[in-house]
Amino acid sequence: MKRVIIKSLLMILILPFFLFAQEVIYLEQNITTSGMEMGQPLDAITKSWISEEKVRIEQPGQTMLLLFDEKKILTLLQKEKQYVEMSFEEMDQILNLSNMLMQASGSQEIVFNKTDQIKKINNRTAYQLTAKTETSSMEMWLSEEVKIDRSAMIKMYRKMPGMSALVSSMEKSMHYPGFPVLTKVELDVMGMEIKTSIELIKAEKRKLEEDLFKVPDDFLQIENPLKMMEEEN
Repeated sequence: MKRVIIKSLLMILILPFFLFAQEVIYLEQNITTSGMEMGQPLDAITKSWISEEKVRIEQPGQTMLLLFDEKKILTLLQKEKQYVEMSFEEMDQILNLSNMLMQASGSQEIVFNKTDQIKKINNRTAYQLTAKTETSSMEMWLSEEVKIDRSAMIKMYRKMPGMSALVSSMEKSMHYPGFPVLTKVELDVMGMEIKTSIELIKAEKRKLEEDLFKVPDDFLQIENPLKMMEEEN
């Protein structure tokens, strides 16, 4: 009888962790970006599935799988049924967002200030934070009606290559409660103006499905762009 009680108590302790491990955070966001000499502004719905060790990010035409346990990124080209595999180190060389943000902020400390502005964004009541440096400005609207802990997002970004500056700025806002429902960022990078807007459409917890983080069997692997550039040089 004693063994049965001990076993039951252990199951009660383990179950919440097991349930958390079987969940992912699911986000739908409307992301608009202009600048970076990219021609027409990017305006697309992005869908993300975020777990402790893996992230899936879907945008029109392509899907990105970030496998933190293997330290690699797979980019799936849906129409072509092809995929590119890159290590975190290779991705950091191509897209070092940390350096770009540090240059844009002029190495100045990012300080968030709460304003008295409150408004409804997609039926959620949100309040405004702002931050500004000589070459960048950020506007973040937080809502306590979204029941997702944004520290989970910081954990994800901390694991991603080239994102240390973004993590640092996010951590500076953590004493303000709520989840971002609208974020607007303007950067001046070497005279080039970049504007990004991220609006939250949906945020919820879902059951973990391992197939979300696997390459379909009929996809063909192709050479990654970094190796192609090295061969040309």
